[in-house]
Amino acid sequence: MSYKNKHNLSIRETAKHFEIAVNSVVRWQIKPEPSKTKARPSIKIPGDELRKDVEDRPDDFLYERAKRFGVTAAAVHLALKRLKLSRKKRP
Repeated sequence: MSYKNKHNLSIRETAKHFEIAVNSVVRWQIKPEPSKTKARPSIKIPGDELRKDVEDRPDDFLYERAKRFGVTAAAVHLALKRLKLSRKKRP
């Protein structure tokens, strides 16, 4: 933002000069430093327990597994993907 202040430019003029979106300039005014971490979900489902659950109940839906583990279906999907377990394919 020092360039903007140094040259006494508006947000739009600054965005146009650097050929970036106006929203980027606004965002950098609020928080000039980049984030150190990514917004990733924490691992709440232990891999060994999920593998056993899949072996014991291979035909269950994601929402059924999610209910047993106390998480969302999306969390179960990500955990299965992390473990490289795919859904049962029908012949």
